[in-house]
Amino acid sequence: MLGGGAVATSGYFLMFPFYATDIAGMQLAQIVHGCVAVLFVAAMLAHIYIGTIAWKAPSRRWPKARSTRIGRNSITGLWLDEEKNKAPAGATPRATPAE
Repeated sequence: MLGGGAVATSGYFLMFPFYATDIAGMQLAQIVHGCVAVLFVAAMLAHIYIGTIAWKAPSRRWPKARSTRIGRNSITGLWLDEEKNKAPAGATPRATPAE
């Protein structure tokens, strides 16, 4: 939020030159605007990289992350077993695996 505020404020000063500041303030606004924008782009690229290519969650430490990655987890399996046990013998189960 602070970065967004810094970009918005410095952008305001750049859109309306000399309205609220002098030449030194304009130069500072230009530097702040450029640096924060570069940091935003770097953070966005890092976020995309970490969320797609670089993410390998250990299955024992983060079972929810593992289930997101491979599409299965033990909680769904337990729920499915409970649903199958609720049905009378010989009946078609109401829940089937999504594989």
